[in-house]
Amino acid sequence: MIGSGASNKGAIATVIGTGASAGVEGGSTVIGSFATSTTTGTALGGSAKVIGRNGTAVGQDTVAYNDGIALGASSVANTNANILGYDPNTKNTAISGSNIAALSGAMGAVSVGDTDKKIYRQITNVAAGTVDTDAVNVAQLKAVQAATETHYVSVNDGGTQGANYNNDGATGKNALAIGINSSASGNQSLAVGSNNAAIGNISNVFGSGNTAEAEYSSIVGYTNNVKGSAVLAVGGDNTVNGTHTAVIGTYNNIVGTESQALGNSNTITQGYSAVVGRSNTADGYHSAILGGDNVVSNGFRSTAVGSENKVVGTSSTAVGRANSVDADAGSAFGYANKVGASSVAVGLENNVTATTSGVLGNKNTVNNKNTFVLGNSITTTQDNSIVLGNESSDQAATTVDKVAINGEDYTVAGAGSIANGIVSVGKVSDHQCCSGRSQCKQYRCG
Repeated sequence: MIGSGASNKGAIATVIGTGASAGVEGGSTVIGSFATSTTTGTALGGSAKVIGRNGTAVGQDTVAYNDGIALGASSVANTNANILGYDPNTKNTAISGSNIAALSGAMGAVSVGDTDKKIYRQITNVAAGTVDTDAVNVAQLKAVQAATETHYVSVNDGGTQGANYNNDGATGKNALAIGINSSASGNQSLAVGSNNAAIGNISNVFGSGNTAEAEYSSIVGYTNNVKGSAVLAVGGDNTVNGTHTAVIGTYNNIVGTESQALGNSNTITQGYSAVVGRSNTADGYHSAILGGDNVVSNGFRSTAVGSENKVVGTSSTAVGRANSVDADAGSAFGYANKVGASSVAVGLENNVTATTSGVLGNKNTVNNKNTFVLGNSITTTQDNSIVLGNESSDQAATTVDKVAINGEDYTVAGAGSIANGIVSVGKVSDHQCCSGRSQCKQYRCG
């Protein structure tokens, strides 16, 4: 022992320094003023301390516990032996396996600072490690970083961390989730972008804010909501509840099964229908619409082509603009025609209210069944009739049973009857007509 107040409570110890001391078990080396070692430790430096067995404390005010090594002034080595380290493969504390020796410390730790006092040091001039238990240097870490870098791929969260930050958004088996707040919970599902959810099995979502709830569905775009299975949705803000459905565009709402929509703001409420255009509504099975602002209501196998057409009933058709078909099996072609059941209108602004009637022309009104009009501005009053010409009338014809030719009177065979309808050509003032089954020629009826 060397030094004022130095003490050795055991045997075979080296104690040098004022107030230095060694513990009872002996075998310690203590050098420095007020340095201490309780059991078989090495304390070098003023006030250096070894607490426990086999510790080494080198430096002013260093502290080393069992088997620990503290290097540098004020360093503390207090990590116990056999503490399990972090396993990068499991992202958790190591528990077992062939590499457990490399992930746990059989002896105490080596410390070059003190976290409690925020004392930290660099370890410089470290050679590159070669085996699992060697220390690595910065050069090795840079090489690892360069090897794992992916080029031309980046994700910017604007400084706010969202879900999937820890690469945990893919919870389904064989699933993949890439992007902020994106998740793939369905088996073999894929979500790429931001705020996407691939919930159904084998569903694929690309874009932002999309949700695929059912299986076999695919979405490309933004804020699409797909609840039906086997659906393709491309665009934005589409809602699809039907199955085996395809939609391309924006703001479409598809409820019907096996239906298709191409365009914007279209609605399909029944199955097996197709809509192309904008702001159309198909409310009928097997309906078809092409154009804009058309409505097919309760229209089983009905069709609307053009704009602003309205079709009600089964097997009805409207082609053009602003046509209205209000009953089954009606057809309107042109502009602003109104057609009843089993009737046809071709032209503009015709009104066919009767059944099984037809009109070809403009601004005609057909109020009688089984009647056909060819011309313009005609209004019918007789059933079972044919009216031809512009502004023609169909007033009941006068029955002709006799006729005078060159001064001779002749009897007309088969007197006509208006019950069988008439054929009318012209106006009342110069009306040429045939009534019923009469074998009449062109007569002027007054």
